[in-house]
Amino acid sequence: MYKVKVYDEAELDLEEAYQWYETQVNQLCSEFIRKVDYSLSSIQKNSLAYPLIYQNVRRKLLSRFPYGLFDLHLTKE
Repeated sequence: MYKVKVYDEAELDLEEAYQWYETQVNQLCSEFIRKVDYSLSSIQKNSLAYPLIYQNVRRKLLSRFPYGLFDLHLTKE
């Protein structure tokens, strides 16, 4: 398994997105967070499953939402 670190800037982006989805439709914010959690778990299990987009940077796109999670550095646990 790989260790996943969410940077402070990314946490702020996620919080802002959560707040925006909360104002749109009931439970859309909860679905957004579930997708983020699932994606982080997938990255932790096998980040090499996602495409390289630049040098050693990989990206996991969220389904249904216009967001991607970027894997910048890999460290083995």
